[in-house]
Amino acid sequence: TLHLTTMAAAQLRLPAYFAGSRNAAHPGACSATIDVAGQPSELPWTSGLSKQATSSRARCRAQPDAELMRSRLAGALSLSLCIARRACKQRRRIRRAAQPAGVWHGYALKKDWWSEYDSVDEFGPITGKVEGELPSELRGGTFYRNGPANWERGDQRYNHIIDGDGMVLQVCFPRDDSGDFVAQGRFIRTETFQEEQREDRVCARSSFGTQRQGIWALQNVMDSKIKNCANTHVVHWGNKLLALFESGLPYCLDPSSLETLGPETFDGKLRPGTAASVGSEALDSLLGFGDAVTAHPHIDMASSRFMIWSNKNIPTEGTIKFSVTEWDPLWKQTAHTTFDMAAGLAPHDFAATKSFYIWAENRMELGTQDLAKYLLGFIGPAEGVEADPTAPVRIHLVTRGQAEGAPPRHLIVETEPWFSVHHSHAEETVQEDGSTLITLYSAGWDGEGLGRNGGRFLAAWVGYAPDFDVIPPTHYWRTRIKVEGETATLLEHGIFPGMEHGPSSCPPWPGGRIGRKPCLYDLQQLRLLGVALHRLDEAGPADR
Repeated sequence: TLHLTTMAAAQLRLPAYFAGSRNAAHPGACSATIDVAGQPSELPWTSGLSKQATSSRARCRAQPDAELMRSRLAGALSLSLCIARRACKQRRRIRRAAQPAGVWHGYALKKDWWSEYDSVDEFGPITGKVEGELPSELRGGTFYRNGPANWERGDQRYNHIIDGDGMVLQVCFPRDDSGDFVAQGRFIRTETFQEEQREDRVCARSSFGTQRQGIWALQNVMDSKIKNCANTHVVHWGNKLLALFESGLPYCLDPSSLETLGPETFDGKLRPGTAASVGSEALDSLLGFGDAVTAHPHIDMASSRFMIWSNKNIPTEGTIKFSVTEWDPLWKQTAHTTFDMAAGLAPHDFAATKSFYIWAENRMELGTQDLAKYLLGFIGPAEGVEADPTAPVRIHLVTRGQAEGAPPRHLIVETEPWFSVHHSHAEETVQEDGSTLITLYSAGWDGEGLGRNGGRFLAAWVGYAPDFDVIPPTHYWRTRIKVEGETATLLEHGIFPGMEHGPSSCPPWPGGRIGRKPCLYDLQQLRLLGVALHRLDEAGPADR
């Protein structure tokens, strides 16, 4: 059942569904794109409300201020989509780990959660009727969602849910309530996916330890190439539908049929391979080095620009080289910025304002011993990554929109230890003294949660399904930075006031409750929530 949480509720009943769209599949596997009335657009990440939110606000102008704020919150969430999986005849039940006993929150059975991580097959196209009233902004549009949906080959279950093979769900909305919707799910057929499907075994190494077994295990030794699972995000821009995974290049899909067209190199500017460089193109090609692209590009709705960045490690310099490119709806390049970051690992997400790109650098590294274990084929690279729960997080602000070839300003501030998972959005305002105030809204773990599992990155997610008895809570953070010329000063950093005891994003927190119910938001819902909370933050205490 696809539930549209709107001012006018509607439901689309799907007789088959896939596991890959679970809200808590992993921090990045919950991303979606909606084409509103045929116009591709990511759900709002900037300061503006969605179309439905704007119309909701217009209907409420005569209401008291407090009620108006509540209506704005409802409006900002009006395009959020919550998918609940039901019985699926096409679900494959090849292997099932022993299901855990017990409950979460006093009513949620753990064994039911376990079943959400059974692998499933492709399906559709199928058709169905809309129950209720479909919002006018969605009529004739298309909803896409990406996430892992297959976790097994042959007799081998994948080691970690993030290693799952990506599948894109497509729901085409009718142009009126009397029409049928059409839905289908298709795997992203990367080269490795096709090879593993033919051989019915794991044929490559993955980020979190899934790799060849048996007589093929020796092939893991000194193999630094990581499988592109294409399972983290999907975005439609211009005439392209991109499925993204941050350890490789995006894969381009046909927006209608979901046929996999191949890796997207952005006019040959990027190439597949391990994200590293020794400074020589010939040697890089020989060693299989290439580029990695963020799984979370963003769309600036104000300027109609698609912003995406790639990165590669420069081991000889101890830095990561970033390349940020902006494209218009016709895929014409409008801006390009490069800079170096002295970091152990590249950030997962970023945010942007009119003048700045913003990254939060988590203090993580792959230690010497773990690097050796990885190269010798004992562990995946992400299994060896450790976060330092005592080190400050660095916020990088890089100027946006400078002249071609001009070096950008690169400003850095440090916050207390925490772990940034995603950013909902960022705001930029000019103050009376001429300075610029940057406000960054993020989802992440606090220092205590960061130190769980020995600081091992996402170690609590290993196994058949995530265990929320050990997963740390994810909070919603607000960071305020003052920029004056070449100087950036941290003014404030902490959990958003009033949300200290409630989770903001996946994974859910057994102890956190909003309205006496466990609260769970996926990435896109988080961005909409962030827009609404910013409006509430601007209001007085009574209105808030």
